[in-house]
Amino acid sequence: MRKLMLAGLALALVWLLVPAAPGIARAEEEELRLSLSVAGKPKPDRHKKGDTFEVEVAAGQAKDLFGVQFVVEYDPKALQLKADGHISVSKRFNDWVRKADARKGKVELALTRKTLPSGATGTESLATLKFKALKEGETTIRLTGIKATDAAPRELAANDEFVLRHVIDKPGKPDKPAKP
Repeated sequence: MRKLMLAGLALALVWLLVPAAPGIARAEEEELRLSLSVAGKPKPDRHKKGDTFEVEVAAGQAKDLFGVQFVVEYDPKALQLKADGHISVSKRFNDWVRKADARKGKVELALTRKTLPSGATGTESLATLKFKALKEGETTIRLTGIKATDAAPRELAANDEFVLRHVIDKPGKPDKPAKP
């Protein structure tokens, strides 16, 4: 009877360790990387006071991404974001949390995929935020509080934060192209 109990205990221990093996292999893979980018031409990091521009939140190495939560922080004296009307989420995701505090300069989003991850690699757009430039100078937009899971759900390794520096110029004539 004692040998049977030990064999059962050993089998249960092996059974518990087997699901952990993919997690061990996952640690060796490249981490999920969330980033911010500005759409615009010719210089995407510069706009004039009064301009409206979009900032995209994207995930690189999103192969197994199922759920993600993050906070976008910005200076409300330099940039204006109107609550929900200026936040769009990718059609591949549902947004379960969408909190925008224009006075504090914070947007919190929690998203899950509408379908299971396909295993495709590359960069995937998560959300787009539309800002209006309020004052001249350099400002930063931060991506913080990043947490991500796969469909198991297991936590995915991800970057802690991402900082985008942006310059707002005085309003006036558009930039002229440089002469050769």
